[in-house]
Amino acid sequence: MKKLIQLLIMLFLLINYTQAQIITQSSLVQFDKQSVNPAYCGAKKTNEVKLHHRSQWVGFTDAPQYQSISGTMMTGRAVGLGAKIFNYSSKGIQNYGGNINYAYHLPFNKVNLSLGAGMGFSQIAINTSDHVIYESGDDLLNKGVEKSKLLVDMSAGGFAYNKDFYAGISSIYKSKVNFSDLESDLIPSGFAYTLMAGYNYRINKHFLIIPNAVAVKPLNYKFNYQVGVAGVYHDMIMLSANYRQNDAFVLSAGIKLFDNWLFMYSYDMVTSELKNYNSGSHEIILAYLFKPRTGKAVYSSRGFEQRNISFWN
Repeated sequence: MKKLIQLLIMLFLLINYTQAQIITQSSLVQFDKQSVNPAYCGAKKTNEVKLHHRSQWVGFTDAPQYQSISGTMMTGRAVGLGAKIFNYSSKGIQNYGGNINYAYHLPFNKVNLSLGAGMGFSQIAINTSDHVIYESGDDLLNKGVEKSKLLVDMSAGGFAYNKDFYAGISSIYKSKVNFSDLESDLIPSGFAYTLMAGYNYRINKHFLIIPNAVAVKPLNYKFNYQVGVAGVYHDMIMLSANYRQNDAFVLSAGIKLFDNWLFMYSYDMVTSELKNYNSGSHEIILAYLFKPRTGKAVYSSRGFEQRNISFWN
């Protein structure tokens, strides 16, 4: 009975993903802003490579998983560039592809403003042949669909930041894709939006508090939000707690190693009805920030006041 319930839930999630999950869910999105806002590229003023993995709803058979490798770089004094390759997979669905981003940074007296744009391509493959459930009027489940389509997306955003705060707004547009032999569109076109903000409150030279918030508007859904606070000690150790609306409490931890490496882990404690059928979600980010040409470390624990943005932003 439990396996049957899991199968039904996974089929529901398959349809739900194709209709609404325009931006892949992430519990560490506040530490991976490039994934939702192209204007963030170059904000750290250093070159960065980042590996990202998420295992969602552990305990489900063929539960969603997401992997990506991304990079950002600053060229000259004003231009930021970024690129990402990603793969999403779950029961009956796989979506893989990549994108490139461009950002232009404008320095003002007390704040930096960045404007960015991006373009991406991905291939989505749907296969329900191995778990057909007959249900009147549901073409996707009845036919045992095996389809593959190319998706095109465009994104744009703005990002304001200094050593004390950041705030960003971005939008992504998905092109219209029809599966011609089905009665309805599996993947509606249109816009999704993301808002994010955070404030770096330094208690003293050793302790930093970062309250943060993210709001997302996927296609066909209302805004949902994630709010929380991160505490940082000596710019080396981070602990964070967040709440995602009607979904989960998220606990995260991170550590800076050798001035250039950053490792983060998060665990989702599910609060929705799905909590009875899985043991939570796990997410990992491993990042490397290249040393500047001077050969000095990218960041040091004493250099916070001299940076345009925190190491943990």
